[in-house]
Amino acid sequence: MAFVKPSISSKSSINDIADWIELKVLQSEFKRFRFSQLHRMQDDEGDAASSNYEKIDTEQEENILDWIEEITKRSNSLGNSYPFILSRKEIRLKDLTAELNQGNYAYLLCLFLSHAKDTDAIEGTQFLKLKNNDPARELFQVISTIAASGYINGSSISFGWPRQDQSNFPDALKRLCLYTADGAKFAKNPHAAAPKRVKDFEIDIVSWIPTNDNLPNKMFLVSQVASGENWTSKPLRNSILAKLTYWLESDFSSRENIATGLFIPFCIEPQNGETRAERLEYLCGGSLGNLIFYRDRIPFYVDQVYRSNMNSKKEILIERVNDFESIISWVNEKLELLAS
Repeated sequence: MAFVKPSISSKSSINDIADWIELKVLQSEFKRFRFSQLHRMQDDEGDAASSNYEKIDTEQEENILDWIEEITKRSNSLGNSYPFILSRKEIRLKDLTAELNQGNYAYLLCLFLSHAKDTDAIEGTQFLKLKNNDPARELFQVISTIAASGYINGSSISFGWPRQDQSNFPDALKRLCLYTADGAKFAKNPHAAAPKRVKDFEIDIVSWIPTNDNLPNKMFLVSQVASGENWTSKPLRNSILAKLTYWLESDFSSRENIATGLFIPFCIEPQNGETRAERLEYLCGGSLGNLIFYRDRIPFYVDQVYRSNMNSKKEILIERVNDFESIISWVNEKLELLAS
C-alpha cells in the first residue's frame, strides 16, 4: 500500500513538504529523490491554477528553493545525525547496513511519530496504526531520556509511568534522591495537597549534571515527553516545581537550579510570517516557559551520547540507553512497510 501521498500542494506547511520529500526517499526503491521531480509536480499544479505562466514559473522556483533550503537547514543543524545525504540534484538515505547511527534512527522515529495522524504528506493513521499506549510512544521516551543526557552531558533517568521496575511514585522519588546524591529528602509527611495515588506527576525524565565530588547543589533538567499534537498546551515549570515541593523536604538545596524541558517529535512550525527563532522565543519564553527539544535537536543529542561513549563513564547514569535495539527494530519494520 502506498502510504505517502503521490504529490503535495505548495500551500502545505514547509515542514509537511520537507517531510514529504524525506518520506518519498524512504518509499522509493533506490532510497533517493531527485529534486527535478519537484519541478514536474509544480508544473502540474501550475497548469491547473492559472494561465499566467511567467508568474507561475517564478513562484514555483521560489517554492522549490524554499523547500530545499528547509532540508538543507535540517542537514546543517543535525550533521551526522541527519539520516539523509544531500547533493545538488537529489537527497538520498544513508546506507542502512553501513551508515545509519543512533541519531539517524532517532530522527526517523521522530519523523514517523510526527505523522501518526493523516497529514498532507502521508496517510499516517493507516501507516502507523498507533494506539494510546503504543510501544512507539515508549520508544520516544527512551530516545528523549538519552537526548536529555546528551544535552546536559550528565545523568538521566526515565521517571515516567509505567516505570520499568513498576515502582510507585514515592518509591521512585526516593530512588531518585539516592541516585542524585543532592541532599534532597523524601518528606516524612507529604503536603496535604499531595494526592494519595499518583503515577508520575507529569514528570517523565529527570536529568542532572554530576559534580566531581558528588556532593549537593547540582543543576537539574526535569522534563515531560509529549508525542501528541496538544504539546503546546503543556506549560511545566510552575506546576512541576510546585508538585515536587509536595513530596520533598523544603530544604532541598538545588530547588532553584531546576530547568524544565519538553520533548516532542515534531519540527517547530513558524506561524503567521514568524521565523522559527521567533516562534521558539514565543513558546519558550511566554507560552510554555520550558526548554523545547524537537526533531532538529533530539537526534543530535542522542548521537552525542553514543559518539562520546557517555554511558561507559562511571559517574554518569543513563537509563534505557541499552534499549536502543528496540528502536532500531521498530524503525526498520516501518521502513520495510513504507517501501512495500
